[in-house]
Amino acid sequence: ELARLIILNYSPDISGGKEKMLSLLFDMNQLWEEFVLKELRNYISEHKSSYEVLGQDSKSFIGSHTLRPDIVLRNEKGEQIIIDTKWKVPYNRSASVADLRQMYAYGRYWDAEKVMLLYPGEKGQSTNFSEYDTDDYSLKGDEVNEQNHLCRLGYVSVLNDGVLSNNLGKDVFDLLEIN
Repeated sequence: ELARLIILNYSPDISGGKEKMLSLLFDMNQLWEEFVLKELRNYISEHKSSYEVLGQDSKSFIGSHTLRPDIVLRNEKGEQIIIDTKWKVPYNRSASVADLRQMYAYGRYWDAEKVMLLYPGEKGQSTNFSEYDTDDYSLKGDEVNEQNHLCRLGYVSVLNDGVLSNNLGKDVFDLLEIN
């Protein structure tokens, strides 16, 4: 039945009609996250990057609660970058305070210098990395080091000339300013 509706080019309409339609719903947040994750993994494998890509990397937080960023990039030195994908348009091109706090927590807990909220959109909309105004410290072995956390709102194009972009992995790496 679904194939027939597709072949006949039927589409759902808000007004009532004679044809019964089947609607398909997708969790676009999850779909966007998976798409970005797969594109990053493809880009890294093709370019033999020193980064590994982890999806939904989890760390215990309080009790049975965990912190689980969408994507963690980790290189051979143990440096980490956090990406949180968002399938929404931020109000006034500014992230919500809740999203910024979430990214700060991820950066602090994963000891990541860079964190990015990643939205679908035009690359030119992206902000520069900005430093959180905090006095954080990181413990590396027996050394205590000042830790700066940089956050940015990144935008990447999902489509290129009407088809899915095949440059998304590279575009994300460019936004993260990774060589």
